[in-house]
Amino acid sequence: MSDISLNSILNEFQNSDKLTAFNKLKKFTEENPKDIIALYNLGYMCEILKKIDEAITIYKKVLIKNKLHWQSRFNLSLIFFQKKQYDKCLPLLEEVLKINPAFHSALREKANVYFHQDKIDDAKKIINNFIKLNPNDPVSLNIQGLIYLKSNEIEKAKEIFLKGIEISPNYYPILNNLSTCFRQLDEPKIAIDYLKKTLKISPNFIEGIINMGALLIETGKYDEGIRYLKSVKEKTNNNAVNLNLAIGYFFNENFDKAEKYFQYVEKEDPNNDNFKKNYSSFLIYKQEYQKAWNLLSKIKNKDKFIIQGSYMDNIKEKISSFQDISKNDKMLLIKEQGVGDEILFSSIYSDVLNTYPNTIIEADERLISLFKRSFKSDNFVAYKKISSSKDQLKKYDKVIFAGNLPSKFRNTKDSFPQKAFLKADSANMQNIKETLDKKCKKIKIGFSWLSKRKFFGEEKSINLNSFLPILKIPEISFINLQYGNYEKEIENLNKKEKLEILNYPNIDLFNDFENLAALLVNLDLFITISSSTAHLAGGLGVPTWLIKPKNNASFHYWFQPNDKTPWYPSITLFSQTKGCKDTIKKIKDKISEQFDFKN
Repeated sequence: MSDISLNSILNEFQNSDKLTAFNKLKKFTEENPKDIIALYNLGYMCEILKKIDEAITIYKKVLIKNKLHWQSRFNLSLIFFQKKQYDKCLPLLEEVLKINPAFHSALREKANVYFHQDKIDDAKKIINNFIKLNPNDPVSLNIQGLIYLKSNEIEKAKEIFLKGIEISPNYYPILNNLSTCFRQLDEPKIAIDYLKKTLKISPNFIEGIINMGALLIETGKYDEGIRYLKSVKEKTNNNAVNLNLAIGYFFNENFDKAEKYFQYVEKEDPNNDNFKKNYSSFLIYKQEYQKAWNLLSKIKNKDKFIIQGSYMDNIKEKISSFQDISKNDKMLLIKEQGVGDEILFSSIYSDVLNTYPNTIIEADERLISLFKRSFKSDNFVAYKKISSSKDQLKKYDKVIFAGNLPSKFRNTKDSFPQKAFLKADSANMQNIKETLDKKCKKIKIGFSWLSKRKFFGEEKSINLNSFLPILKIPEISFINLQYGNYEKEIENLNKKEKLEILNYPNIDLFNDFENLAALLVNLDLFITISSSTAHLAGGLGVPTWLIKPKNNASFHYWFQPNDKTPWYPSITLFSQTKGCKDTIKKIKDKISEQFDFKN
């Protein structure tokens, strides 16, 4: 056959019957064993026809015949990349760049390999150099954005992805990753919009479909999210599908199916941190505490799930588990997440201080005086006072995060607190009692209705007007405990509805936890959504009725199989399963029953 015949075969493959053209080229290479161009194209055809092992064999034959054939090396590297065999991929790319330094795509792919090997600094350096040479390449901008996203520089990643979209508006991988940015920036509505754009351009893009299903579940649209995921279940063995189906069924309270899909993931991808985090929540719901804490303890990238800015570089070498800590070790305990979680885990502080007396606890400054009184200990210092100082850290043997405490001290239901563990200041309590008694002659009920969290705020919050059936009960004096500047809103509601809700004077409900605690213990009842004030009330033993967030926005301490949480005996949970209106009616009826007056 002539070169023209080879070209005709290649044209036939591109424009007509691929399999027929492939068989013709295979015969051609047998008849022309020295034709490296033909052999290389045969390898390429194998790739297109999903004959991957055959493609590898052919590319290796090309390299035996011509050690400088960089195209075969590059294609081989891409095959090994797809197989996640990065150690095989990287040397091939290095060789390509030695043979053909001007082939910048190999440099880009080298950065991509380092990214997937979690060598973020190396990946960042290479991709930034590549983009200096190729500033308008959307593929490289996509890789660069992913690298910054992985290093938690989310705003920078967003900026890069937006630049990529300006250059190539229909490059759907960037649209998909831009959605992830907004998801991490707690902007779920914008994230969903970008996924819609992604799937409009590429309706069969499996990663986009999986992300859409996961995000819909995460925002409370369980049935719709599950439908997206099931639509690709048979097309991919991606464990992200099974994991998100497990989460969707869990939130939708279809526990048998949730268990089934969690078990699929456990079998195929047991080291996945996201699996461990979500399956542990499921196990906590089932009250299998020891198994749950054990699973959480195996999370590798714990800094993804703890509060940012904890000076991880300073403390990472001293982070320990309780198996490694002895009674006489000098231990630094660092608070976990926000104030609500800190109060929750403080229910274990007495156990810690009794078992490990040389423990110093870093705490939110707003809580230190309350903790010192409640736990009769001066072993509390301001958050970051020690963990931010390498010199101070030298004085400590071990570091523990508060989130690890349950694995040691809360392995059975009976091990949780059976009574209040926080104590308000007696003088503050008396002063506030005198003020309240003058202003409120009836039953005293405090209430809050709003969460300011960007991502789950809507799922946790209740519209103030929805409370009206309760607020109009004449036998009760209501006290506003919503932190933020809502005094004027309450005054307007009082005027419009002829109510007498009290804005208690001169207490900063967000920062003044001492006076807030004293106010809470003077109430007959506190009705609230999930908030730090709810945790404080629970810790103080104040009778509290908590309107649970929707399951997708509910942490394990509220997502319980009944109306109680083991963390706070004084809190009763009210579900929103049948809607807010139904929940408010149940609370109104319960008030009448509790305080013995007609509804």
